[in-house]
Amino acid sequence: ADTFKRCTGIRYCTIDNFLSEDILAQVNGEFPAWSNDAVWHCRYSNPLEEKLACSDMERLDAHAPTLSRVLRYLNSPEFLPYLRQIAGDDDLHQDPTLHGAGAHCIPPGGHLDMHVDYSVHPVLHRQRKLNLLLYLTPNWRAEWHTGDLWLTETFTGNCAVPSADAISVCNNRCAIFEPTD
Repeated sequence: ADTFKRCTGIRYCTIDNFLSEDILAQVNGEFPAWSNDAVWHCRYSNPLEEKLACSDMERLDAHAPTLSRVLRYLNSPEFLPYLRQIAGDDDLHQDPTLHGAGAHCIPPGGHLDMHVDYSVHPVLHRQRKLNLLLYLTPNWRAEWHTGDLWLTETFTGNCAVPSADAISVCNNRCAIFEPTD
């Protein structure tokens, strides 16, 4: 997909087979285990999420260099024109702080519940315009019936409105969406 779709007011697109097979194999082979404390410097543990994160590119350079190169490219001036074209917005800027970005991992027993993303970047004080998620899930099984990304403008508790679109987990699937309307 090269253009946004609209779902209850949220624009998004998915791109399957986002990385080349050789890069994907390297990234999946290097992806740090959830138990690797040398990488996962940020642990989220609250009612909405139990997950691990790393936005420290030097840590990723040392433990997952191909993943680090991919993340650097996705946040580079070279990649930005592609995002601008997809979103139809020439006023997009990359985030040099990687606030809320980088590599994320849901450990066994972990979760990331439905939530609202912040609309103003807490460091740069700019409107947050796009999220890009790249699923690196080579062992994911569809029968788990979990992990889908639900895009909706309205939810009550953890329940999405019936008109919400779901983006299913699939290894090497990229999802790009607007976190705000």
